Amino acid sequence: GWLMGAGRYGESATVAREALVAAETAGARVEEGRARSNLGQDLVSLGEMEAGIAELEAARRLGEEVGPVDTLIVASANLAYHLIVADRFDEAYAAAIAGGDAAHNARALRAVLAERVHTERVRQYVEGYTAMPETREEVAAAEASAAHLLAEEPWE
Repeated sequence: GWLMGAGRYGESATVAREALVAAETAGARVEEGRARSNLGQDLVSLGEMEAGIAELEAARRLGEEVGPVDTLIVASANLAYHLIVADRFDEAYAAAIAGGDAAHNARALRAVLAERVHTERVRQYVEGYTAMPETREEVAAAEASAAHLLAEEPWE
């Protein structure tokens, strides 16, 4: 990523290819998706538009299959942009929609998980409060639960 950001696309592509080989050898599909996403960006920047788009499409597919969602979102956004540059607007639209859907789903999942965490903290606090903590560990757990809850509440 750093080499790409510094405009050193050839060196970045070399590192991405090495990472891709290592990921494929290890069967590490998440890392393969990241390597393909970086390699696709590098190739497009080096003027190898079709090869770069193919790598970004592969990265997006891996993001859909194995995650993480950030690989899917980044690969979809980059793919959409480069498809626009290549005058492939229908494909660009589909890639953008896929990335947008993934981002929306990730936000919804984070909200559900945050609510579950809050509910669990309330349960722990009530349990600790009603159990009348006796040991130093029980008191510390009850205080930690209270601190978490108070930190989450808006102060007016």
